[in-house]
Amino acid sequence: MNRPCSSKGDQEGVGQTVAALPVPGSPYCPVSALQRWLQVAEIQTGPLFRRIARNGAVGEQSLSDKTVVRLIKRCADQAGLDATRYSGLSLRRGFLTSAAMNRADVLKMVAQSRHANINTILAYVENQQLFDDHAGEHLLQPATMVATPQDTTEPDESL
Repeated sequence: MNRPCSSKGDQEGVGQTVAALPVPGSPYCPVSALQRWLQVAEIQTGPLFRRIARNGAVGEQSLSDKTVVRLIKRCADQAGLDATRYSGLSLRRGFLTSAAMNRADVLKMVAQSRHANINTILAYVENQQLFDDHAGEHLLQPATMVATPQDTTEPDESL
């Protein structure tokens, strides 16, 4: 979906296209949630994430970064987590960490997160794959014994 709105990565407010993967049948499907939000909020153009007044009226202005941080912290607190450890970066970092753990394509991770530099996300991938195919993986394991034919002679009991 392409929405004109200025941001750190889109100073001119041209808009950006971000792929939202549908998850049919899931109560957490981002595509279904977005479609419902656009319909209920009657949004045709402009920012997706907007202020909601106490009376439930959806405003025209986008949420500020500070408001998003407060919402994330409130949700973390309600989930019983230490809210001081969460911010907007937590969502992005969590997504990239999970994607790396699931061996997502690095270029697709960059496209989804919209990082300007691939090096920014390499730490997420490297940290998750640090021990994969490790050079010393078999170093300290006992060597596999080569099977030899059994000796079929009777032991000499005179020894």
